[in-house]
Amino acid sequence: MKSYEIDLGNGFTKRLVGSEVVTEPSVIAKRPNYYTTDNDLVSLSLDKDEKYYVGKDAVKSNAPLIAALGDDDDQRYTSQEFQSLLYGFIAKDLKEDTTIPLLVTGLPVNHYTSQAATVMQRYKGAKVVHVNDKEIVINVKDVHVLPQPLGTYMYLLSEEKIEPEARTLIIDGGYGTTDVTELTGHTIVKRAGDDLGVKNAYNDILMLIVDKFGSKGTKNLTLSQMPYVLEKGFKSDGQLINVSELPEVKKVLDEHFTTNFNFVRDRGFDLYSYDYVVWTGGMAELHKERIESKKRKNFIVLEDGQEANVKGYGEYAKSVLAGD
Repeated sequence: MKSYEIDLGNGFTKRLVGSEVVTEPSVIAKRPNYYTTDNDLVSLSLDKDEKYYVGKDAVKSNAPLIAALGDDDDQRYTSQEFQSLLYGFIAKDLKEDTTIPLLVTGLPVNHYTSQAATVMQRYKGAKVVHVNDKEIVINVKDVHVLPQPLGTYMYLLSEEKIEPEARTLIIDGGYGTTDVTELTGHTIVKRAGDDLGVKNAYNDILMLIVDKFGSKGTKNLTLSQMPYVLEKGFKSDGQLINVSELPEVKKVLDEHFTTNFNFVRDRGFDLYSYDYVVWTGGMAELHKERIESKKRKNFIVLEDGQEANVKGYGEYAKSVLAGD
């Protein structure tokens, strides 16, 4: 293995495994101490601590889910939950003793200056992980941390979606935050960020559903399920409810997009002045029609926006390793 790339988002964690992006919820669940026959779930533990599941396995286990990441706490990168998530996904992907010459990840721009050095130091070196009770050692030789928009930028260049040295604005609407970054070439010129991510809309929609339908099919609904509920609906009293078509839900989504659009404009980013305005992250997918309704010729909505950062980390790793 030459490199391993991972994007630990508030809502979802993306990894580049070979040439494929693997996406799973950023959640942990403690494995029950009682008897279980869930042999197809990958059980993990760090240094023989208590066993846990990550991602899809955590969801399938039906155990209480622990959100591994907060929204605006820049100290989370040293937390036990973050460490369990990071090493858990690496171990789940590799399942054997592995030396990783280069681990590449990224941080939101508002956390990068204060936390990048901490992440690079903390996650370099060897770590013992138990995978289904088998002990493996993950040895990370070097860690590189990028401001997340640079990952998207390098992906855009590799796909020839933008021109080198263009004046580009990247609007990355994630689960917890919206980050706005102006770049000329690889240089960050200006940035802004706030807690305006899609979680706000999902939370309002969840409360709306519970208020509207009561306990009929809503008892097990959670915030992390809202993307699937908007896409596929949910059943109440045996009837499939098309949530995304409810007028109240459309109003919530319209207001969320307007809040984000106004935030970008009010922070002094002139959307007409850029060669490219790139919308990425979960917000790009959620608000694709609303963004396109603006009919701006310089707007680009990334259909694979949730994967753009980690794909860009892969391009970065190639350039670093080529120079070694």
